[in-house]
Amino acid sequence: MGSLATDLAMALDPVQFSRAAGIAPDPWQAKVLRSTAPRLLLNCSRQSGKSTTSATLALHTALYQAPA
Repeated sequence: MGSLATDLAMALDPVQFSRAAGIAPDPWQAKVLRSTAPRLLLNCSRQSGKSTTSATLALHTALYQAPA
């Protein structure tokens, strides 16, 4: 279990959440994770991490944004 400061950092920044899960996002993935846009269009190659980034963002939303 992490400290309160670590949990707060992860709640405020999805990139920190991703790093804590062992996933170091690329710069474009960090931009997607920090975006506040209601919708995003990702034009990426195969195997670039679209599903992992989307799943990380979905899990972060479910854990830290009520009533998700």
